[in-house]
Amino acid sequence: MTGTTSAHGAPAIPYSYYASASGSSVNLLGSKVVSGPTSQSTVSGDKFPNTSSNSLASAKVNGVLTLGAITTSESATRTATGVKVDSAGETAGVNLLSGLVTIDAVKTNVSTTLVGSTSTGTAKTTFVGIHIPGVTIPVDVPENFNVTIPGVLSLTLNAVQKTTTPGGVLVQTQALDLTLLKPRGNAPLGSEIVLNPAEVGVANTTKTNPVQIGGFAYGSQIDGTVTGVAKIHSGMTAEVVIPGSGTGGQTIVNSTAAVNAAPIISLGAIESTGTGSTSTTVASSQTTYELARLNVLNGLIKADAIKGTATVTRAADGTLIPTASTTFINLVVAGIKIPLNVSPNTVINVAGLATVTINQQAFLSNTAAVRGIDIKLTVAKYGLPIGAEIEVGAALADIIAT
Repeated sequence: MTGTTSAHGAPAIPYSYYASASGSSVNLLGSKVVSGPTSQSTVSGDKFPNTSSNSLASAKVNGVLTLGAITTSESATRTATGVKVDSAGETAGVNLLSGLVTIDAVKTNVSTTLVGSTSTGTAKTTFVGIHIPGVTIPVDVPENFNVTIPGVLSLTLNAVQKTTTPGGVLVQTQALDLTLLKPRGNAPLGSEIVLNPAEVGVANTTKTNPVQIGGFAYGSQIDGTVTGVAKIHSGMTAEVVIPGSGTGGQTIVNSTAAVNAAPIISLGAIESTGTGSTSTTVASSQTTYELARLNVLNGLIKADAIKGTATVTRAADGTLIPTASTTFINLVVAGIKIPLNVSPNTVINVAGLATVTINQQAFLSNTAAVRGIDIKLTVAKYGLPIGAEIEVGAALADIIAT
């Protein structure tokens, strides 16, 4: 932010922020079934304004969770005196554990402001049509409202935790955090289900900023637009985002058990990761995606597994090294088996249907990006218009010297 000024001409105070929201996450304790944040959207950095959003038509983990439409969004803006960072998530048609808990709709909002070193932070969740057998839920659910059905479950509604520091504020919330006290269907004892988790943090970064990093990865995305008529969109699945300050060398992970939007696309397990470290001189940023059992456009494209990696490193002398790679296992496009070492940016034109780009790679001096498969329809098909795009696996990593 060096050299920027406020709306009144005074030097602008440097602020940094991180905001994220998603529809749900599931952890079946002792099981390999984990469904990470669904329809996650994230913003981070020190630039204003900044926005992000995501949506998903539905989500399902058999016998555990069924959700209707999910939408999430974030915004970071400057005000006349400081900054404001907000996050919102809304999930409809909630059915948990085969009807044990049902909710028509749940909406969560988190709002933070920071002026100099003076901060405020609030979080609020609103429930419409919530039903838990034998439990009366107040219309206006207070913060950290606890419910226990002995021997069945314990849960917290409108969970809120706020942490203030001399330089900022962090607000964390979950609309619902449920833990099973005994096995139920496919979910063993101790399994956890979370709805509308969100986190917003903003800080006054008056000290010298280190080298900033960034990056993201996700498993799939569908985007199709008919001008003046409609827009068809399925947001990024299993998205992970690296904050500008890095992850402290730790790996952050998002996973989704499965995606089923057949006949357009179906996927088995998806896992995305991000790892980043940064100091005043050196830095590294790496993102990956890995997915299984791919089927696109009713069998036009199939693969047992795909994995992509994007990496950028910065040495003490300022040298930047971006790299990217993709690995395919049993990839078949329109009946053609694609070799493991397929060249970057290989294009296959499928007559009368689509243009398919495989192992798509792009580089700048400080950025590496890779996309496993990019499909652009040349005809209207399966409810998608001409020009609709289907992305399978994407990862980007970058480093920005401040």
